[in-house]
Amino acid sequence: METGLVKWVEDSFIGPRTYVLTDFSTEDPSPTFRRGDANTDGQTNISDPVLVLNWLFLGDDPPMCRDAADANDDGETNLSDAVAILDFLFLGRGTLPAPGPDECGLDPTDDDIPECGPDSCGNNTLTGG
Repeated sequence: METGLVKWVEDSFIGPRTYVLTDFSTEDPSPTFRRGDANTDGQTNISDPVLVLNWLFLGDDPPMCRDAADANDDGETNLSDAVAILDFLFLGRGTLPAPGPDECGLDPTDDDIPECGPDSCGNNTLTGG
């Protein structure tokens, strides 16, 4: 018997199935997100600045990933972030800072905003790094 392995057997409709856990990590996955995707649905669209504005001015729930809502990456989540998303969407003013709105990625900026949770990239996975 090998030391350190986890082994279990389950009955299934085709008979007993043996599973062996041979490796695992105790580290949390890196907190990835899409810049501007304030509602963490995997897209940057009009619903994102609306969420930020509703949170700031109507007392709605805060964004699940404040880093994603920090669209201009200045280390704060405020009115300028909603404006940055609107400028990006409707005025074609470049793109949003890294990791950008199109790919999930890590925040390259050191700030005081809490890290995002594991579901911050919508239904998509980390690409490119």
